[in-house]
Amino acid sequence: MPAKSVFISHATRDDAQVRELRHNLELLDVLVWTDSENLNAGAALTKEIERNIENADAFVALLTLNGLKSSWVRKEIRHAQKSGKPIIPLLSRDVEPVLLEGLFPDEPIAIKLTDGTDAIQSALPQLRAARPGWFTIPPTEAALSRVADHFFVVIVLVGQEHPKAELSEDAKRFMNSGFGI
Repeated sequence: MPAKSVFISHATRDDAQVRELRHNLELLDVLVWTDSENLNAGAALTKEIERNIENADAFVALLTLNGLKSSWVRKEIRHAQKSGKPIIPLLSRDVEPVLLEGLFPDEPIAIKLTDGTDAIQSALPQLRAARPGWFTIPPTEAALSRVADHFFVVIVLVGQEHPKAELSEDAKRFMNSGFGI
């Protein structure tokens, strides 16, 4: 299945939350477009943003008090609506759904963010439910550890081996399996 893509609309003041959201979505193999990460100097701003909204499979609006005040967020939501994109509103704790009335013709089902540092992480199950079949299951820590050992083995084989380098037991098993040669 080809990777899915999401355009994230947000206020610049919310870049920290957007970085976390972007990171978590990318771990789930979702391609993420945000102006703070993807705009290049000299690009025609409105055209570039509109093109990327049109090219995205879905549109996520991070609606904080900053986002609700942003004329750009409102423009981006209107363009996503005009383009027929599925829109997933993420509401910060201090934003009530009634505040969405001016942005959407019908009140959308929004995902309410929780308090605390894990607000984005806590919203991921609801995001996954909003777009069934989009997300891969993230690897477990044990699987990542095994991949890291194998990656180390590749580095040792490609680069010069250091006489004091020690391989983990998993890396030694990999080397002896015939795949590490």
